[in-house]
Amino acid sequence: MLQEVQVADRDLKLQEFRMVEHQEDAGRLLLQMASAAVRANRQFEAQREIAESWNGTINVEPFKRYNAWPGSQYCLMGNSFNVEIKNADKECYVNRVNAIRQLFSNNIHCLSLNEAFSNDNFVNVLSRFERDWLGRLSPETMIGLAYDNRGSRIEEAFSVWRKDFVPAPSRKVLVAK
Repeated sequence: MLQEVQVADRDLKLQEFRMVEHQEDAGRLLLQMASAAVRANRQFEAQREIAESWNGTINVEPFKRYNAWPGSQYCLMGNSFNVEIKNADKECYVNRVNAIRQLFSNNIHCLSLNEAFSNDNFVNVLSRFERDWLGRLSPETMIGLAYDNRGSRIEEAFSVWRKDFVPAPSRKVLVAK
């Protein structure tokens, strides 16, 4: 009988030891999961920042600084220039600058394509390429004031922002904010 009690006592101590060991494993696993969640969140934020511009090569900070950024759901495609203007006379340049100024007057920084195309002065200063290209884009596309990487306003250009181009976040990683 004493031997049976000693065996039972030994088995009980072994089970307690295994429980403690499993609790430590569970604790380590929880720490690893928390660390993985933090890493996934950082990766998601980095991807979101890259998605705000064309492969991360366009600096969107000037647009944010001057409230000319339509939001993180839009991707900056770039600034649109009419290359023919550089070789044309001064009047074409002045007409283009004035049309873009008029379009974004009254503290307006971004417009939908439909709003922009309803302005005849703006449509008349677009190059054939710009009219064709903008006409093919989604109606959710926005245009706005143009800035270079240093934050200087580019008067003869406008920025183009696409909503349908921003890649959706991966469904594999769910991160709460």
